[in-house]
Amino acid sequence: MNNTELQNFYNSVYEKGEENYYSKFSAGKNISENDDVVFEVVDFKGKIVLDVGCGTGGLARRIGESGAKMVYGIDYAASAIEVAKSKNSLSNVDFKNISLNDWEGFVDVVISCGTLEHMDQPWDVLQQFADLIKPGGEVIISCPHFFNLRGFIWVGLQKLFDVPMSLTDVHSIAPSDIQKWIKDTGLELKTIKTFDVTIQQ
Repeated sequence: MNNTELQNFYNSVYEKGEENYYSKFSAGKNISENDDVVFEVVDFKGKIVLDVGCGTGGLARRIGESGAKMVYGIDYAASAIEVAKSKNSLSNVDFKNISLNDWEGFVDVVISCGTLEHMDQPWDVLQQFADLIKPGGEVIISCPHFFNLRGFIWVGLQKLFDVPMSLTDVHSIAPSDIQKWIKDTGLELKTIKTFDVTIQQ
């Protein structure tokens, strides 16, 4: 899917309820370890944060609760932003139904979880992130990688038979890809963490 098709797809997902689509939900609760890992690598206290592809805003609200000065969550899925706004009661968290291209202003931290692999040109997106942070700012991203048995089979099928990795993933991204893509952005790759979600029924 290209990004326009993905926008329509995600609007449908959030209209029907994300817990009915994403595997990170069990018994209606978000069990993703992604958010905990994010908090291990950055202290949000007193910072202005931009969450790109915020979905229904769970991480943005948690960052706001942790003492961030201001958190902006943006997503191009209008249905996700409607849910995010309905769940938000924090004065230091704001949600907008806009794309990254429409964002104006500088922030201390750009965070984007589970979005880069869907982008048509993720190397350009990383440059946009770099352009948005203040001097000394940070960019935090998370994305799936395929350096495991299932991934090797999946990527092999993709390369040999043009089988898509998933309905929505455009890229399989490794740390070496990030290192290559940020070469001329002014960003520096400082921390790499791997994690997995174990669902217990």
